Amino acid sequence: PKLYSSLTKKTGTIEKCRRLDLIKVREEDIFSTMEEVVFPVDLKNPEVSVVIPVYNSCRELIECLLSVLKFSPMCSWELIIADDCSTEHHVEKIFSARQDLRYIKQKENIGFLKNVNNAVAEAKGEYILLLNSDVQLLNDIVTVFLNEIGGDASVGCIGPKILFPDGRLQEAGGRIGKYCKMDMIGFGDNPNKNIY
Repeated sequence: PKLYSSLTKKTGTIEKCRRLDLIKVREEDIFSTMEEVVFPVDLKNPEVSVVIPVYNSCRELIECLLSVLKFSPMCSWELIIADDCSTEHHVEKIFSARQDLRYIKQKENIGFLKNVNNAVAEAKGEYILLLNSDVQLLNDIVTVFLNEIGGDASVGCIGPKILFPDGRLQEAGGRIGKYCKMDMIGFGDNPNKNIY
């Protein structure tokens, strides 16, 4: 499975981004784009909760959501947008009244980790897919993940390959070493190598 992270944009990669078939929304189109979108979710009994924490960055969030819609899971799922008290009021204006997702806004900015934990506590799904608001799905990772987990109680977490805009590997998982030092596996390498 692959994700695209726009957080790591580098100049000169626009042509390569197009090759990755990324979704682009113009700032002036954010309201009209979301008016046309309906997510086929199950808010009562989802198998998977897709949790997307956000702080501002409304355009990137919409691009992320459109990629989720493009690769909608083949199982029952819910969508939770966890707003960490964005100062851009577009996020609340666009998402707070929607019936096809759950919008949770913090009363004050509490930081990424607490925002995620609060949203996960509200999630109804057996499984959680945590997506940063600045990523785009490039395939149906939910189905891939569910097939990999396959009811295996020994598996607690699965992570995707994450690509830079130029196609290099940002990471194919991570490892926690001595003294809790985190290493990203495959950083900057070719994502098509068999070891990933």
